[in-house]
Amino acid sequence: SINNIQLLQNMLQNVTANEQKSIDENNSKGKTVYGLLKLIFTSANDNAIDLTSQLGIPSIYSLDNKYISDDNGRIIQQVFFYGDDDGKKFFPAFINSFNVKDWKITKQKEWVEIKSLKGKKVWIYANLPLDSDKNLDDTAQAHLQLYLKKNDLNVTVVVHRGHSYWLPRTIAHLDGNTKVILLGSCGGYKNLSEILEISPDAHIISTKEIGKGDINKPIINYLNQSFISGKMLVWKDMWTALSKIFYADPNKTMRESWDDYIPPYKNLGAIFIKAYNKQMENEL
Repeated sequence: SINNIQLLQNMLQNVTANEQKSIDENNSKGKTVYGLLKLIFTSANDNAIDLTSQLGIPSIYSLDNKYISDDNGRIIQQVFFYGDDDGKKFFPAFINSFNVKDWKITKQKEWVEIKSLKGKKVWIYANLPLDSDKNLDDTAQAHLQLYLKKNDLNVTVVVHRGHSYWLPRTIAHLDGNTKVILLGSCGGYKNLSEILEISPDAHIISTKEIGKGDINKPIINYLNQSFISGKMLVWKDMWTALSKIFYADPNKTMRESWDDYIPPYKNLGAIFIKAYNKQMENEL
């Protein structure tokens, strides 16, 4: 998020100086922290640096379709909606974004099932945005969780659709199987540590500022089309394609909001946490 070249250079100089100080003092934790920061900071401006291989962490640049598929070849996705005005406003648009020629939509009492009719089996479960004042949305999510567990439907893709104050409830439903997480809420970037503690290998899309429904929808559509294709999902290709769409939008606010969204390969906070945890494991 920092564009000032001089400030970036000063930060890198300070990190390098602190790394050397840690080496001189034989401070192992300091060497790890500042060594990782230096490599990650440098990689932000050097495309030749492959952080995946250098840091020994799972790929941050791409996602193998098989990695998020269950033993039956299905990709199970859960979308969390909340029953406030925002949830009720965007839920119909979410449903309408699925072409009935390509998707089978089945509405249950507390949630909706959306299943692909072509290509890879992609099954999406989204709770209805029932009245949050009566905790009906929370009840619907709990019942949906029980249904998924009872039917051996292991969720690997999670989408949070709601304000940041609902996010703790979504995070509470995550587990170690979660591989892709879209945080379509304000400031989702601030919850990386808590999320990665639960789902350490997750690829996270988040925003530093205000989440927008008009931006979340194209992201979700792109992800689902990629899942259906069965092909490798390359984050840089996805970001390039979506950037062309949003930069062509005459609404300047849309372009600015899109720039606040962070893809997994640029999510430096998440990369640092993954790398630090991996380094600590290796030293045990």
